[in-house]
Formats: sequence, C-alpha cells, structure tokens
Amino acid sequence: MSLTLLLCSFLLIFRQSFSQETLFQLEHEEFLLGTLVEFKVIHDDFGEAQNSILQAVSEIQRIENLISPYIFSSEVYQINANPGKFVKVSSETLELCQKSCELAKLTNSAFEPTLGAVLEKWNFNALEPKKPSQEILDALVKKVGYSKIQFKNDSIKVDFEMKLDFGGIGKGFAVDKAILILKKNGIKSALINAGGDIFCFGKNSEGKKWKIGIKNPEKSDKNLGTVEISDFAVATSGNYERNFVENGIFYHHILNPKTGLPSQTCKSVTVLAKTCELADALATAIFVLGAENGIELVETLEKTEAFVVDGNGNLFFSKGFKDFGFSEGF
Repeated sequence: MSLTLLLCSFLLIFRQSFSQETLFQLEHEEFLLGTLVEFKVIHDDFGEAQNSILQAVSEIQRIENLISPYIFSSEVYQINANPGKFVKVSSETLELCQKSCELAKLTNSAFEPTLGAVLEKWNFNALEPKKPSQEILDALVKKVGYSKIQFKNDSIKVDFEMKLDFGGIGKGFAVDKAILILKKNGIKSALINAGGDIFCFGKNSEGKKWKIGIKNPEKSDKNLGTVEISDFAVATSGNYERNFVENGIFYHHILNPKTGLPSQTCKSVTVLAKTCELADALATAIFVLGAENGIELVETLEKTEAFVVDGNGNLFFSKGFKDFGFSEGF
C-alpha cells in the first residue's frame, strides 16, 4: 500500500473536547502477519496520531519481514533453508528465538518454536488442507525440540528436518514492538489488535478501560464475555481459527508438539499478561496443556491470568481473572 493510500485510509472516529483538551481517535486496518491488524489511537494532536500509526504499521511490517517463514528474504526462512549452518540474524530475531526457547522450557514444550516442518505438512492455509499420514507426523515430531536450536553470538542454527515457526508468538512480539513506538511518540491511549492478540493502554473513547470481547468457540460471531484492561495484553487461541473437516473428523491448527496432531484438550484459551508476546505464547501452550494444568501454570506467574473453555465446554478461571471486570455475554 502506498503512503498516499495509507494516509487516506485513516478513519477519524471522533473529535471531542474535555477540560479544554481536544482529543482525536484515529482508526486504521492493515493486512499484516497473515491477519487483519487493527490500530486505534486517541491523542490530542491529529498529525502526531496519524504519523504514529504509520510508524507502528512500518514496525510490524519490519518484524514480519524478519520472522515470517514464508518470506524468502526473511531471517527465519534463511535459517530453515540452511539446516546445520549458523545463520547471522538481527537482534530482534535473536531475541524472539531466545524468548521462545525460555517459554518452551517453562511450558514443558507445550509451546514449541520448532514445529515448522509439522505445520508445513498440515498446510492449514491451503484451499483444501489434508491430514498428513501418521507415519510422516511420527517422523517429524522426533525432530521437534527447542533444546536442539543452537546459538552462537548473533547466529542461529537448526538441525536437519527441523524448521522454526513463530506463529504461536510472533504476532504478540510484533504488537509489543509497535506499542513501544506509540508510547515513545507520546501517544496517550491506543489499542493494537493483531487477529486476537491485543495490547492496549490509556483509556478508551469513554475515558474508561478498554473493553475486550472473548469469542464463544461454539459461536464465533458471539462473545462468551468481556474483560476491561489498560496497559495490559490479552490473547485468545481457539479451535475455530483455522480448521477443516476430513472424513467427518474435525482438525484445527493448534498442534500438540509431542504428537503432531491437533490438541483436543480445549476449545478456547484466553490469557491476560503484561506483554502480548507472553499472552500469545501462553494461550497456545495452555491449549495443549489442558485447563487444569494450564491454570496451575498461570498461578505460578505474576500478573498473568487465564480463562479456559475445555474440550467439553466447561469453563475454568485463574484466581484473578474475574478481577479484570469479567462479565458474561456481550
């Protein structure tokens, strides 16, 4: 999208004066990271708000160009294309890979950054995806494991038949980087939503905390409830996001790294955390761990909460989740 078209695509939602202060709310949507990313900025200077959204969009594009396994020139693509060799990477890719390994260790590999080859075989983005044979999956999961990633200074190496894929954390990581841009620019209030990975700070247009809906996994056009947050992240992983039916069997994209098959323990997991990156990764991990083990893990972490709909439709909450203004329905 050209700069001219991008500037024209901004939507001015309101211009209001509060105590002699004029505030503008600008909204913009852009297709990034394989999803529609929503930007909302509330600020007292229209030009600064507009320019800050432009910079946030550029930052997410920059991160995507580093970590996407589908972009030939990306660093992750080059790592995957050169197994057994150290590939020099940027500080951002190195940071993301190291954090991913830490989270894989924390979750006992329920979250795994090395599932790329398995996900590639499933190919959920295809027009007609099909389940890989069990023999293929059994062979590929033997290559999965964060501990097999090697680091040397600013370089990363993976084993043969292993591929990195940061799909379970990359959107959150990029959102966090874009939020930093907005804050450095002095933006008063903002929200970025990358396909369900959300960070917001400040107050909404009503001068209150931001109200975020949590989708009902059985009826994705409806919400199970809402939470109210500020300077916090929320991420939801659900079996409704990417899926297909083959021979009457329902398959979705959240895979158990130990089997290579879709995890059946949950239907939806929502995590609240201080960073979008953490919320994103934990939502994926808890989906694999299951409600009870996932909630138990969250209870060991500071400023982190979770809400789980298990495979049978039962609801589970961490102790502090409802303190975020949770109300059922919408």
